[in-house]
Amino acid sequence: MIYSPDHKFKAVIYERDCGATTNFSTQVSILRASQTLPRGNGNVLDMDGMPEDSISDIAWSGGPSLSINTASEYPIFFQAKSFRWFFTEIDIDIQ
Repeated sequence: MIYSPDHKFKAVIYERDCGATTNFSTQVSILRASQTLPRGNGNVLDMDGMPEDSISDIAWSGGPSLSINTASEYPIFFQAKSFRWFFTEIDIDIQ
C-alpha cells in the first residue's frame, strides 16, 4: 500500500487467485485513505501474474498521478487512464 503525497488516497496492490484452473492475477486499486479494500478486481489495473513478478515499480508523483511499471511478459486485462473521486482526478501512467 502506497499513500498519495497528500495522504488522501492510497494505491493498494494485491493478488487474486480464483482457484486451480486459473492463474494468479495482480490487481491495483486506488482508494480513499480511510477506505477498506472491497472484494473484486482492481479499479486501476488487472493483469496476469503475481504482484512481485508483474509490477517492478509503483510510485505517486505530483499532479496527482500514479505511475506503474509492469513486466512486459504478463498480459494486461484492464488498465485505467485516470481515476476520479468527486473533484479529484488522478492520472495513471502504466508502462
